[in-house]
Amino acid sequence: MITVVIRTLGRPTLANAVESAEREFGKENVLVLFDGDEAKSRSGISCYNEYIIPKTPDVYGSMLLNVGAALTKTEYFTILDDDDEFVEGAGSYMKSFLTRNPKVDIAIPGLKFNTGMVLCDSSARGLAIGNVACPTYRRSLTSKVPFDTNLPEGGDNYHDAFHLMKCEAAGAKIAWYEKVLINVRPELAGTNGRGNL
Repeated sequence: MITVVIRTLGRPTLANAVESAEREFGKENVLVLFDGDEAKSRSGISCYNEYIIPKTPDVYGSMLLNVGAALTKTEYFTILDDDDEFVEGAGSYMKSFLTRNPKVDIAIPGLKFNTGMVLCDSSARGLAIGNVACPTYRRSLTSKVPFDTNLPEGGDNYHDAFHLMKCEAAGAKIAWYEKVLINVRPELAGTNGRGNL
């Protein structure tokens, strides 16, 4: 029902991200997309479904997400960053949620940072900058609203939000899982876990 798409620059945390995704969704439902040969060699790991995408400057995020959507064979795909991890039980919860809510096109998970800060765990704020990350998409939606790099000035930090706003304008039904499902950068130090490569 759900494929996990992990874009990676080859961070050392990738192994933990992949392990958590395989635990929750099965290794056959995890796609790892390396941003060029250097990212693959830097990662030092091999995955069941991995693809090395030729590096193209300034389009890493969008291009790899579109490739991930195209390679997905399930009805939905969810995004996991290469330095984040799913919490135990996230996979079964997400599948159950989407089964109970078949009209949902996009579902947004709650995220917990290593400082204890929680974001996106509720629909109370609605679709807003800083209140969306790592969404789950109905695969067919991306053929209507593909990922792109055409963002407002300074928009790169809020790529998820701007894309979801385009999807909502195109008629997509958006919901929140209303639960923390992802631990953000649990292995990295620094403010809100923002560590170095």
